[in-house]
Amino acid sequence: MRPHQALHYAVPASRYQPSARCLPLTLAAIDYLSSDQVRIVKSKGEVTFRNQFFYIGRAFVGLPIAFRQAHSPDTYDVFFSWKWLGFADLACGQKIKYRYHSI
Repeated sequence: MRPHQALHYAVPASRYQPSARCLPLTLAAIDYLSSDQVRIVKSKGEVTFRNQFFYIGRAFVGLPIAFRQAHSPDTYDVFFSWKWLGFADLACGQKIKYRYHSI
């Protein structure tokens, strides 16, 4: 291990402290609105919605995400629990696999 100037030449391992916060073993149950359309993210980080594929991200594999209708009939906000992830545009004329726009 080598010392670092930013630590006044101390070894980084000498500054490490375990977190005081305990991480839960499982996530709390996620409640969505009754009007939300919920999908489970597949193994490649994708979901299908209205016969189209959307890449959400591998971090969400196995977890439920919700599509919530936005301002127009072809635009949906995408949520994980209470967190807005971005939006999906179904009216996009492009024939590309992923039309999900993250924030």
